[in-house]
Amino acid sequence: MMSHVRLTDTKVKDLVAKGLGPDNKPRIYRDDKVRGLFVEVNQLSASYKVQSTLRKHGGKAKSIRKTLGRTTDYTLDQARRWADDVLGTIRKGEIPVVKGEGVPTLEQAYDDYAKMRDRQGKDATHTSNIKLNSRTHLSDWLSYPVDKISRAMVVERHTKIGEARGPFAANHTIKQLRAVLNAVDGLKNPVAKITWFKPREDLDEHGQPVSKAVPLELLPSWWQAVADLPSPVRRSLHQLALLSGMRYGHLVEARRAWVDLPARCIRFPKLKRGRPFSLPLSAPMAAIVAEAMAVEIKDNPYLFWAESRSGHIEDWREKDTGWREWPEGTPADAKEPLPTGHCLRHTFVSIANKTRIPQHHREILVDHAVRGMHGHYTDASLAFPELLEAQSEISALILSAADAKLTEIQNQHVPE
Repeated sequence: MMSHVRLTDTKVKDLVAKGLGPDNKPRIYRDDKVRGLFVEVNQLSASYKVQSTLRKHGGKAKSIRKTLGRTTDYTLDQARRWADDVLGTIRKGEIPVVKGEGVPTLEQAYDDYAKMRDRQGKDATHTSNIKLNSRTHLSDWLSYPVDKISRAMVVERHTKIGEARGPFAANHTIKQLRAVLNAVDGLKNPVAKITWFKPREDLDEHGQPVSKAVPLELLPSWWQAVADLPSPVRRSLHQLALLSGMRYGHLVEARRAWVDLPARCIRFPKLKRGRPFSLPLSAPMAAIVAEAMAVEIKDNPYLFWAESRSGHIEDWREKDTGWREWPEGTPADAKEPLPTGHCLRHTFVSIANKTRIPQHHREILVDHAVRGMHGHYTDASLAFPELLEAQSEISALILSAADAKLTEIQNQHVPE
């Protein structure tokens, strides 16, 4: 369906809203100002396109059609100026190259960057997190040619992520985007002159930093809320995160083949610091892992599987704000959801510090750099029996604080 229309930006929006024609074919509206420019409306989107005939001396006439971009990305004036340039090139007898042609999409750029990191021997978990951030925060950009991403778009998205997901997520995502685009040959990186978020430090009434750990008096409520989660996989993930202090990024990528219950460990080939590590499993941790192992999905290698692009849990946040009692009159937007993520690592380290376990053993358990000469000489694999004993002591303290018992963990229901 084709017609000539006096186009304006408002008119374009109205035409796009009409969708497909009565025969379920794209509608085409030709601009009456720039001959050759038209808007093509499909089922899910609409694009500015330009069409003309290329004539060369002694050769056959050739119809040239180029897509300029989506109507949501460019104004009508921009499309008209762009169309004039393309049509001028065609009139010269040359085939125009439209911006974006021969340029990788953002998704391709992320894939190439991941391959580069892999070739350089960079941490695979961090690489996976970079791609996860792109799918979480930039999914609508992944099909764009990278040279269609402007600085204004980057600034707007940085602000949007910061408001929705917090300053750390915003800064990390855009800094990762900058690194990805720096690796694209010949591209002027649009990630420039960004005003980065500086997270405000939460202070208590005495002006002291507020601890990020779950308060001990709230651990029973936290444990019960996690035990009540309908998904045994997510339940096991959160419980193991608290009892191990491991980074969630490593836990969700744990493979079933790495689990060695007879030896009481999960053998990670490499953690953030670049070294392999056998995570000691206390008796409660082993019971939790056994529960996760019992829920198996065919052809999925991950311990904490999910129906996601990666095959494992990618978003470990929980939305429940009723996991604890709130003071009367607390506004709904001030009620924090069930704590997960890095605050559980803070909780583990805080409770471990209450023990007499040697500091270098506590540091090894959470993959921290071991201070002093211990870090230079210690082989963690030789200290596994001592680390397992330390892990068991910490687990007992955590379960005591959470008012949980090993028998309760062992009796958790696992759906068939």
